[in-house]
Amino acid sequence: MSSRWSIRTLNIVIPCILVLLNGCSNSAPTLSKPPELVVTVAHPVQKSVLSYDEFTGRTEAVGLVEVRARVSGYLNKVAFDEGSEVKKGDLLFEIDPRPFQADLDRIQARLTSDEAKLRELTAEYTRNKVLHDRRALSLEELQQSEAARDVAAANINATKAEISKAKLDLEFSRVTAPIAGRVSRAEIKEGNLISPQSGNSPILTTIVPQSPIYVYFDVDERRLIRHLKMISDKNLTPERIKEAKMTVDLGLSDTTDYPFHGSIDFADNQVDASTGTMKVRGVFENPKRLLTPGLFARVRIPETAPHQAVLIPDMAILTDQNLKYVWTVNAGKVARRNIKLGNVIQGVREVAEGLKPEEQVIVIGIQKVREASTVTPKLMTFDDFGQIKPDAQPAKPAITAPETNPTKPAVAK
Repeated sequence: MSSRWSIRTLNIVIPCILVLLNGCSNSAPTLSKPPELVVTVAHPVQKSVLSYDEFTGRTEAVGLVEVRARVSGYLNKVAFDEGSEVKKGDLLFEIDPRPFQADLDRIQARLTSDEAKLRELTAEYTRNKVLHDRRALSLEELQQSEAARDVAAANINATKAEISKAKLDLEFSRVTAPIAGRVSRAEIKEGNLISPQSGNSPILTTIVPQSPIYVYFDVDERRLIRHLKMISDKNLTPERIKEAKMTVDLGLSDTTDYPFHGSIDFADNQVDASTGTMKVRGVFENPKRLLTPGLFARVRIPETAPHQAVLIPDMAILTDQNLKYVWTVNAGKVARRNIKLGNVIQGVREVAEGLKPEEQVIVIGIQKVREASTVTPKLMTFDDFGQIKPDAQPAKPAITAPETNPTKPAVAK
């Protein structure tokens, strides 16, 4: 019995040992090579650009008119659509004109009576003058006749003045738009009594002109002094500055560009000591009514003459606390470059310091790399608006700065 169990044990153990020995005889597996790290690089573009100073402000109407009634009466009609645009002279409100028409008719009738009285007294004076010349009438009676004639003439002039006032009251019963612009809502509806004599006349509505439109913004001391020096260097007198009309561009909160163009027509006469800024105003035509008073506005004015700038796309820029930097590739090795940024120029960013035109900047794959890591660069280019597109040329360790055209400066935002 024991020998039988020994044979069974050997039949089980021996195959297991053979399997283990066969596994041990195989060589250890080789480690796979890490995948190649490919990044997209681009050359900074160097070109002539025109830089701008940027400010923020608010649009404001050229003026606001409060429409008020000049006569008392019941309001018969509101003759405009609330919120619509009206022209100068358009009817806005109508006050019941019947009392004013009745006054006008009464005074005109009195004028007719006064004119008849004057004719009578004039004829009487003429007769008395003849009698006085014939010594049939005393001088005192002649003078009384002349005075009565003159009083009648004066009464006619007074009546004519009352007629003029009555005509004005009748005209004022029709409240018209004093200027062209967009009208607000009607503050008083039909059927209400308007009584300017009881105090200040109530506001019926307001009108805001739509074109041109103002934009007010504050210029800080540092940039104000720089622009004053520029004006001084050009030997511009105040009269020539006003004639020159410094250009100013305007953009709204819904876009990054500056589609509106105007000129600066006013600057305050002193710097506000509490804020260290000076109030400046730009004026813009508004033919399409895209500008409304009270809008947030981004304003830019020329800062300097055209200069050479190094440009890169925003997608290549990284932030380390308060520092801005980019990853560059030199001979397949990644290196960090701390940079100082300038203005946005047609969708790309100006690099004021820290980057040379001949360097390769990583624009795609920046999250995968680390300092001194090895990468395979894939060269691409971007146009003036930051659009990335493939480049037919492979990446090279040494890169020549792209050709520039200083005769056509780009525009800095």
